[in-house]
Amino acid sequence: MNTIARQFALVLSAALALGISATSVMAQNEGYVTAPVSGNIVVKNSTGLCWRTGYWTPAMANMECDPELVAKKAEPAPAPVVTPPAPAPAPAPTPVAEKVTLSADTLFDFDKSALRS
Repeated sequence: MNTIARQFALVLSAALALGISATSVMAQNEGYVTAPVSGNIVVKNSTGLCWRTGYWTPAMANMECDPELVAKKAEPAPAPVVTPPAPAPAPAPTPVAEKVTLSADTLFDFDKSALRS
């Protein structure tokens, strides 16, 4: 049993050492995980997305990782487009009353399609 305890202690110490060395390789700077051994560049995943830290906020966004969140410089407002005034609409025609007289020599029966004589 003593050898099992030694092996467990050895595995545990190796895991702790690996964890401590991994944290020294990856530094956390300005809300993003950076790799200080390669010039403090931001660490990205395989799809090109930056790794954010747990305390990252939108105020920490940078142009490399989150360009849509970085405050953009105010662009000058475009010159207003001047359009000529629209012509006045034509007045509506006045309704005219007409007398209409209809005459029919042949008629249909109610709900029938055949003409009566």
